[in-house]
Amino acid sequence: MDIFSNVLFYNYMSCRKSQILRGLDRRFPLYLLFSQVYEESANVYEQIMVNGKNGWGYPWDIHINHPLLGIKEEVRSYSDFLSAKSDILEIMNDGREVYIWTRNRYISHMEVNQADPQGIHSLTLMEYSDNKFTIMDYPFQREYETEVLEQAFNDVPEDKRIVTAYQMTTFDISKETKHEINREFQQRILNSNDDFSMYDRLIHELELKGVNKFIQQSMHVFGVISLSRLLTSIFMEANGYSEGAVYAAQQAAKTAESMKNNFLKLNMKPSRLKADELSERFEQIKQIDRSFLQLIQHEIKTGERKNIEAKPLAMPEKLKILQTTDSSAWISWEDTQSEREAIEYEIRLNDVLLDCCISKDYIVGNLQESTAYTIGVRAKNRFGNCSQEAKLNMVTESLSRYGILSNFKPVFVSSAENEDLIGRRLVDNNSDTRWSSEYSDQQWAYVDLGSTKDITRIRLHWEGAYAKEYEIMLSKDLENWKLIEKVNDGQPGIFELKQLTEKARYVKINCLKRANIYGYSLWELSVFNDEPAAIPS
Repeated sequence: MDIFSNVLFYNYMSCRKSQILRGLDRRFPLYLLFSQVYEESANVYEQIMVNGKNGWGYPWDIHINHPLLGIKEEVRSYSDFLSAKSDILEIMNDGREVYIWTRNRYISHMEVNQADPQGIHSLTLMEYSDNKFTIMDYPFQREYETEVLEQAFNDVPEDKRIVTAYQMTTFDISKETKHEINREFQQRILNSNDDFSMYDRLIHELELKGVNKFIQQSMHVFGVISLSRLLTSIFMEANGYSEGAVYAAQQAAKTAESMKNNFLKLNMKPSRLKADELSERFEQIKQIDRSFLQLIQHEIKTGERKNIEAKPLAMPEKLKILQTTDSSAWISWEDTQSEREAIEYEIRLNDVLLDCCISKDYIVGNLQESTAYTIGVRAKNRFGNCSQEAKLNMVTESLSRYGILSNFKPVFVSSAENEDLIGRRLVDNNSDTRWSSEYSDQQWAYVDLGSTKDITRIRLHWEGAYAKEYEIMLSKDLENWKLIEKVNDGQPGIFELKQLTEKARYVKINCLKRANIYGYSLWELSVFNDEPAAIPS
């Protein structure tokens, strides 16, 4: 299920519940457990703003031990880990996962997460070999020696020294059972009388709680609402509700997630918070959320199904050039509809489709120096609806041989953690932005300078999630690579190669080994050809 690649699921669900659901997904139609996940906005407000809960502690109404679904929970208590080990291995040999509680201070990846050392956390045990257990704790998969888990397990309170697993008593869910689960969903929806006044009350929390606490709690409010609507849409789609109703749920999820992401950014820079703008966006989300509930209630009551309307999308606005070079153009545009649904943008060069992206900026590369081009951007959604094309005309710069050669040039990467931490953040001349990869060792990034150029210096600026081992490589054709530096003891901060006498078009950072459990995070990849010092007359 795609939900398990969505960080939203893990950020706004308890660690134990998210681990169990991920494990059950391989053997069970998991959507059946999402019949009761629709949360009234008033209840979310009460739990988070009033009761002070966060996303991890939110009391989701997900009953894994549902009597109709044949999922049997097995819980056994033990005095210590070694007495539990043989039973744990027996369960894993049966192809099932095991869940245990551990003390954070013994688990190295919890230290990296800056978790409370005295805190207690759930781990999933997946495999065992050579006295090591493979554990999963999204997004981390690690191996731990038996002795480490023994210490971590033995140090939790006696009532937490339990081993939990799940057994399927049936693999054939009857139609009657599915119908009964659907009736439970319908009853929950029809019983909802949410007046959505939460969206009006929320802004008043700013004065009551101060900027920082308001931002943090609001981030959890919208994270929970987004996940609620997303899981509800998964249940509805699997149960054959109309495309229009499913789409409305997805819109509600998307707008809430967009607001959550906005608060995530404000958490880094609270001074950018503007109450009037927030109130306006709250009202927009309120209308979308209310429309979804009214639509699905109407469909349940009357059986009338709503189809997706085939209507053109709004054209991207304020398309502009941010920077031009001798071989590239960095463009940006605005589009508020991307806050309501998943939008992809087609990038066209002289009326020829060049690429697609989901962010609202793009670096067009492989251009000729001092040449005129027409660049177009068109919005498209998953139903095939398209906007008119926004266009602009531009001319590239004359050939640049000296200075920073990499700024505003196309960057290609093996992966990106999310749509904000993408490759071109390495060359945007902004010290506050970065590229971040997925959480695995073999990753890379390279910049295309546009043509083969002289290179005298290369500078990298690593964040705390740096590469312990990496290579710096050059190429003229993307096929033949020259290794110019192998780093075996990488450090965070700036690393610079100087006094180079190289020629290349492509400069690649080939990451081999991470310094910690996160991916690679790089603020800057700069390539220079420094001008020769003037010779005194």
